[in-house]
Amino acid sequence: MQILLHRYEEIAKAKAEVKTNSNMNYARELAVRIVDLSLKACAYRELSNSKQKNNDDDSGARQRGKKANVENCGLIPKQMWREWTQLFVKSKSLIPAQNELASDADALLQVQPEEGGMGIDEL
Repeated sequence: MQILLHRYEEIAKAKAEVKTNSNMNYARELAVRIVDLSLKACAYRELSNSKQKNNDDDSGARQRGKKANVENCGLIPKQMWREWTQLFVKSKSLIPAQNELASDADALLQVQPEEGGMGIDEL
C-alpha cells in the first residue's frame, strides 16, 4: 500500500511539473507577443510623428497661421491594427525574424547598379 501511495505521489508530482512548465511557456510566449505588438505600435507612431513633423516643416502651415493636422498624428489605422491583432491572436510574430532581415539586406546589397549609376560599394 505504501508503495502504491508513493508511486501515485510521483505521478501526480510529474503531472503538476508538466502543467507548470506548459503554463510558464505559454506565459512567456504571451509576454513576447505583447512586447512585439507594443514595439510595432511604438515604431509606427514614431514614424508617423516624424513624417507629420516633416510635413509640417515643409508646408509651413504654422508660419501661415494655420493649425497643423495633429489629430491623427501617431494613430494606427483601424485596418492595420486589426491585421496586427489577428496576427497576435494567431501567435504569429509581428516583427520579422533576424534571418529574414539579413536576407533582405543581402538582397539589397546584391542589386546591380544601372548603367552610369553608382553601386552600393562606391558610396
